[in-house]
Amino acid sequence: MYDRLERYQHDDIRDKTVRAWQQRFQVDQGYAAAVHLTALKLFNRCRDDWKLPSHLAELLGWAADLHELGLAVSHSSYHKHGGYLLEYADLPGFSNEEQRWLSVLVRTHRQKISSKLFGLLNAEDHQNALYLCVLLRLAVLLHRSHKEVAPRIERLRVGKNRVELRFADDIRAKKPLLLADLEREQVFLKAVKVELVF
Repeated sequence: MYDRLERYQHDDIRDKTVRAWQQRFQVDQGYAAAVHLTALKLFNRCRDDWKLPSHLAELLGWAADLHELGLAVSHSSYHKHGGYLLEYADLPGFSNEEQRWLSVLVRTHRQKISSKLFGLLNAEDHQNALYLCVLLRLAVLLHRSHKEVAPRIERLRVGKNRVELRFADDIRAKKPLLLADLEREQVFLKAVKVELVF
């Protein structure tokens, strides 16, 4: 109760918790901030078409801030370790439901997407969770190199089960590794019935 009251009166304790966890688990904060910003830009461009509630932007941002959390445990399957930590740890300021959201988003931000993980959330939240998962995955892919600036998206169109990206530059010629990652991502998203076109 006090945590929720503090959100509206002072600094949100959840932001402090996220920063503390980034420091504790040695998360690259500059990189996380870049992924956070890109994820929110994507969210804002898709919000109306996907009818996303505005409060989900915060959860997406925090998931972006913490998506590499599991690297402190192991480089192998670090998304699974991060998801586990976020599901079971004590996160001051976060409700149990918010922790489940963070866990699901971090757990599904890379590799194969296990639809059963969305079962941690209320049934009516599954579609929105999938949308946020897609946005976080794209933000991470666009920042595949921790140092390079993400390519500029000239056009982004979304439908219920479709995401179409058009880049300002020719990524086929200039960013072959990103192209390979996006082609691989098409396969992962197809498995959850989302079509990625670029």
